[in-house]
Amino acid sequence: MVAYWFSLSVVIALLVLRYRKIPLLSPYGIFLAFQCLYNLIPLASVKVLGLDVDAINQQVFLSTTANIAFALAIGLFYKEYDFPQQPFVPKRRSRQYILACFPLFLITCVLCYFWGWHVFVQSLSQSGIALEGGGMRSVTAYAKHACIACYLYYLGRYRLDRYSMVLLAGLLVIVAVDGSRNNIFPVLVLTLMLWQSVKKIPTGKILTIFVICIAVLMGLRGVIIGATGLDTIAGPFVVEGAMAPYSSIQSIYAIQHMSSPPYLYGIGSMGTWEKGITGVIVGAFTPIGGFYYIAEAVADFGYYGPVIETFCFGWLLTRSEKWKRQRPLLYFAFISTVGIVFVKSQISNGVKLFIAVSFFLAIISLLHRLKMLLRQHSLKFDNALQ
Repeated sequence: MVAYWFSLSVVIALLVLRYRKIPLLSPYGIFLAFQCLYNLIPLASVKVLGLDVDAINQQVFLSTTANIAFALAIGLFYKEYDFPQQPFVPKRRSRQYILACFPLFLITCVLCYFWGWHVFVQSLSQSGIALEGGGMRSVTAYAKHACIACYLYYLGRYRLDRYSMVLLAGLLVIVAVDGSRNNIFPVLVLTLMLWQSVKKIPTGKILTIFVICIAVLMGLRGVIIGATGLDTIAGPFVVEGAMAPYSSIQSIYAIQHMSSPPYLYGIGSMGTWEKGITGVIVGAFTPIGGFYYIAEAVADFGYYGPVIETFCFGWLLTRSEKWKRQRPLLYFAFISTVGIVFVKSQISNGVKLFIAVSFFLAIISLLHRLKMLLRQHSLKFDNALQ
């Protein structure tokens, strides 16, 4: 029965998207896709997870209320804004920008080879112990954010064209060396969104391209972790759907078995929540990794949390639509971080990603302005000499 109500809530949300003329390939559609992934797979694999059936059913029910809150926020506040027409920029400047970015991309590939995500996975699979985060791992992470900012700046400054595909290919090379798909996935969604908006590509075609891209990314990850056969592509989907909601199911289980749960009310950390419920849950908190935002929602406000935080997220998404015309770079940074990863990451992590990408975008914008000022002063100096 709970699966029926969840499916009905998804249908209602999809009808709202259709009424508001929102493409499926958007942060709104991605949110609903992850909702299905993180709820239907646990329902289908209750015995494999080894957790309380009531907790899983409760999660699906809470996700159902979250879907309704999401649909309500979109229905009330969404207003359509198109991407602005970008000014013509000489191809020579586009090529110069790409050449200037090349050293950063090359250095990032080297960093990822020695301190990337694949090193973490190999250490975990060989010894069962994850390597502690170190200085070079942090440098590598920030280098990847800087490369993403370079690509986003190109989209905002120069436009989505064949030269932008060079930078996107560079990001894919970094993914191949690093092994982590989390950074490239939101950027890929944003690129296809922009492509559909500019080129007016039919929904069916753009979704087909999207599915192929995701299959390639999942296959790449499967090869890196040593998967074979069908597990190379299908395995990551099943693992993602089963393990990401592990923390939310544990959180719900704790609430069910605690007389006074230590709610965070939006000001604590998940580490604080973990310490408060460790004596109640079975095993370690989310021991296999992954995250589903429902865990943080119920940790903050109990069973009211999913409705509150999902409605706020839906409202924030609708407000960000204005940035398409007013502040396109801010919109790109928001969608490629918080807008996409909200459903599968802690809020603090999404905000950190947003701040990091925005910081590098600000640096690139500042360097561009300094370059333009120097060019103007140079022209004035030449004119004065003449």
